[in-house]
Amino acid sequence: MKHLTHSLIVAAMVATSIFAISHAKAAPEARAFGETWQPQAAPVKDQAQVVYYRVGEAGKKPAALVTLNGELHAALLPGMFTRICVQPGTYTLGALLDAPDAQQQNFAEFQAALKPGKTYFVRVNTQADGKPQAVRRIEAERQLPLLRLQQHVLSRSSAVVECRYDEEPKLKKASH
Repeated sequence: MKHLTHSLIVAAMVATSIFAISHAKAAPEARAFGETWQPQAAPVKDQAQVVYYRVGEAGKKPAALVTLNGELHAALLPGMFTRICVQPGTYTLGALLDAPDAQQQNFAEFQAALKPGKTYFVRVNTQADGKPQAVRRIEAERQLPLLRLQQHVLSRSSAVVECRYDEEPKLKKASH
């Protein structure tokens, strides 16, 4: 409980900063954000990857606080994505649209069994107070090319590890 309270306080501070930045008179330049979506090779066999994303245009919308096992991972703005790499296992994925009373609200969460070498896609559902929504790869890959990497917040989740990927599969030469 103490850990969750600390995460919520950190999340509120981050969200306040993002709110102040998003309401500044000048819109941030595109270069202030990370690269646009590029598919990666599969994660190495001792990792699983979750790609959390949020569609929509940046503006006066609040950040979506994304958690892993109750610990803050990111404050996703509209039009952004983040990659989470972890050891395979069962995790609690959560999200909540930040609002003045966010600390009184419950994070929408679900349990996910993440398998070795697999990538999972989760969209922040802005129609349901930010509830995380598992999405099929084909649907996610239609939406992700319009999004940029969210890199403004360092993950506070103790389960997150640096992403490592298998080498790109070599194309087989076509026989004539």
